[in-house]
Amino acid sequence: MFVCGYHAKGKLDSVRAHLSTDEMVRHAFEEADVSKDGSLSAEELGQLCVGLGSTLEPQELEAALQTLDKDGNGKIEMEEFMQWWKGGSDAHAFIY
Repeated sequence: MFVCGYHAKGKLDSVRAHLSTDEMVRHAFEEADVSKDGSLSAEELGQLCVGLGSTLEPQELEAALQTLDKDGNGKIEMEEFMQWWKGGSDAHAFIY
C-alpha cells in the first residue's frame, strides 16, 4: 500500500501543477462533479485526474480519496479539494 500511496501522491502533484489559480481549481472541481452534489466521488475524482493527464490505478485512487477526504464521508468537498490544492498542513500526508 505504501507504493500505491507514493504513486498517487506523484500523480496528484501532477494534477496540482495543471491548476494555477483558484478559479481553475473551482472550474475543474465543478466540471468533475457530474452528480452536481457539491462533492467528488472516487469515480469523479478519477475522471478529474484523467482529464488533467494523470490516470490513477484503483489502489492509487483509494489512497488519494482517503487522503483528500478529511471528514471521512467517502467524498471530497470543495473545501477539502481547495485545502489540498493550496497545500494545507497535512495535504501531503498520504495514507499508506
